[in-house]
Amino acid sequence: MIIFNELKTYNFENPKNYKNKIHIPRIYLNDFNQINDCLKALKKHQYLNNKELPNAVASTRNEASREIFSLLWRLNIGVEVVRDKSTYSFKFTEKINEFIDNEEKYKKYFYKFIYQYLPISSVLNYIDNLNKNNKNITEKIIEDKFHKTYSPGNSDNIHPILRMLKGFEIVLDDHAITTVGKQILKNSSLNNPYYYHQKVDEINDKFEILVLEIIHQLSLNETQQFKIDNFKKFDFLSKVRKDQLSKIPSEKIYNNLKNLESKFPIKIKGGDCIILNPVFFDIKAIDYINNNLNKNFRSKNKFVKLSKLMNFKKHQSIMISHSSNKIDMKDCKNIDYEEFYNSSNEIINAAPKFIILDKGWSPISNVKISGFLNAYVRFGGNLIIIDSKIGRIGANHNQFQWLPEELSKLQYLNKGCFKFTFGEKLKITNKISQKLLNNKSGEYKKLVLSYHKGTFTFISSKAIDKLNFNDKFYSNKISINSNSKEWKNAEIVHICANIIGERNLYNPIRDFMKNNFGLEFKENWSDWSTTDLFSISPFKCLFEVNVVGKNQLIAGPTKISEVDRHYREMKRGKKKISNLDLNEKFGRCVIAYDFSRKDGKGRSGSIETAEDYEVNLIRYRDLYDMSCMNLNHKDLKKLLFDWDGEPEVSKKLQKYI
Repeated sequence: MIIFNELKTYNFENPKNYKNKIHIPRIYLNDFNQINDCLKALKKHQYLNNKELPNAVASTRNEASREIFSLLWRLNIGVEVVRDKSTYSFKFTEKINEFIDNEEKYKKYFYKFIYQYLPISSVLNYIDNLNKNNKNITEKIIEDKFHKTYSPGNSDNIHPILRMLKGFEIVLDDHAITTVGKQILKNSSLNNPYYYHQKVDEINDKFEILVLEIIHQLSLNETQQFKIDNFKKFDFLSKVRKDQLSKIPSEKIYNNLKNLESKFPIKIKGGDCIILNPVFFDIKAIDYINNNLNKNFRSKNKFVKLSKLMNFKKHQSIMISHSSNKIDMKDCKNIDYEEFYNSSNEIINAAPKFIILDKGWSPISNVKISGFLNAYVRFGGNLIIIDSKIGRIGANHNQFQWLPEELSKLQYLNKGCFKFTFGEKLKITNKISQKLLNNKSGEYKKLVLSYHKGTFTFISSKAIDKLNFNDKFYSNKISINSNSKEWKNAEIVHICANIIGERNLYNPIRDFMKNNFGLEFKENWSDWSTTDLFSISPFKCLFEVNVVGKNQLIAGPTKISEVDRHYREMKRGKKKISNLDLNEKFGRCVIAYDFSRKDGKGRSGSIETAEDYEVNLIRYRDLYDMSCMNLNHKDLKKLLFDWDGEPEVSKKLQKYI
């Protein structure tokens, strides 16, 4: 518990159990562009659970958007939490419309109510206290005040708060408090809010949780008292809770509230419960629904966006935007991802000279059309990529995985440049034009690479106005159309992201390899005890298939050990197959969108594990690349069956390319 006017309570840790502490998420509510994108995404989809968040907000992970929605929900800005089967979803309400594209109104609301969120207002108050006593102020000093025991993660709790205070111009860089900050302090001191954290303060009694939630809701509605007789009737309570309360005699509720006068800032007077101080109750969304506090459930009705017929002018450039346009481009047709996917054949037939991914493009959405983007460039198109998400390196590793392997580890840095943070290892792409940021090697504000007949252009939004679309290295001709095998085959690259359920992938993959490579497979083969696919001609090979999840692009090492286990079980004759010589050599492969690499000391990824088990790794993109080549069975055997010490088929293919 933190009480604003009691400096001694300024502690992010449980006084009796210092391991139990408040976690401040690394999010920045002052970044209105990100907040606005999140609110727009929620309005578009109406409901978003944790699995759906990455695609909806154009990210590869859900942590930041989840924490943003969680805090906006507790601040009562219009985000609602509802039950979604065994978990929860965030739900759109009409109140959100007040803040979409209205930064001024959003800030005004934040300034008015943020004093109740004491992790921020108490830090602000402590800074004010240090200023008044002419004390030195550093992040470490503030960190030590709010954490009584040392932990390397303590700084992670303070940094986001300070960054938000400065971003909202509540505090200046020298820790001087602005006029806005002084007003927040005045409100805080006048109202003296209380802060309870359900986990840290170990509040487990269901009635106490209910009381705190009611006081929290009324505090944000600036209501200071309520009739005890109305305790069972609050509109924001769930039907389950109302039904439970209806069975409790009013006298007992009165007595229970009376007993809580010493624990919570309430006073029972006559038939009223007076809220002496505003309360912010910090509770996790999952605990909220598990305590039956949610009023609503996720609707079973699916919101279907009708696809409209799109017309495209010959050679006209196309801009793909995730939500609304971020960059204004002249003579460019603007579409969203769904429109691209539904009109992909019409687009390739129109042969646009450029396809541009607008600032704020979605990595997950790119994965879902990655085969088409690859084919477009491969056969003469020019793809322009503006910026990408900015964040910690670890969070950015999956931003470019929809690109050819050697480009997949690009990073976009906050200062406005692209960088190969693990080194430039270009084999099938070639640099043909570049502009460096501040003349620093390896930091590109513009980078153009050739890829087969087309080009990739990576460019910072800060440099987009200087891009010359008439540069001679940009291809003017696309050599395929919607009837081309090379275009139809491109779907194999992203099929795993558009089909739900691993087993639903088996037949399409088998048919693809049969039609393009002449592989023959054992019919009616796969069951729960065998490898996913088994080729019997021209060589015997086991294939494990990995599906792309909504929040997971990479196959881990378990798939490698799984195909090896199935191999050994077959060798032992566990799977009875007629006319199968178990003494023959079997190949072993795993098919996935991408594969994990060694991460940290003593941790092996799927690539390192494949080396140990002598398993070949096939990306869906490799299947497409192979289908565009004139490979014979001897070539296929070298790529898929033989073991030469290199597990990645993409690297083996380089000599063929």
